[in-house]
Amino acid sequence: MRRPPAGHAGASMARMAASDFSIAQTTEEVAAAAEATLADYAAVAEGYAAGNMNHDVSQNLQAMLAPLLRAHADRAPPPSFDVLDVCCGSGRDLLALQGLGHAPVGLDGVRA
Repeated sequence: MRRPPAGHAGASMARMAASDFSIAQTTEEVAAAAEATLADYAAVAEGYAAGNMNHDVSQNLQAMLAPLLRAHADRAPPPSFDVLDVCCGSGRDLLALQGLGHAPVGLDGVRA
């Protein structure tokens, strides 16, 4: 199984050809791909967290929460939600959700 080189994330991934990837077929290939992916993320996690920790995510969170809040518009006060953030990175979104009164839990395979 061939995987993309380390450090190719985000926009760089979009430029890679489909032939650069293959589907893991065996349990061992899946485990190897997961290990390699986590290693690649670990190599950039600290810099990514530092560069994004203060990014304003309020507009994104408002868009995500709007349908839920509309569905519960008859409740006063507005409900708080339990939120699971998978691949939460540095926890930036968790802090913002908590600040809005929700109960977020984050999971990530790499310590940021």
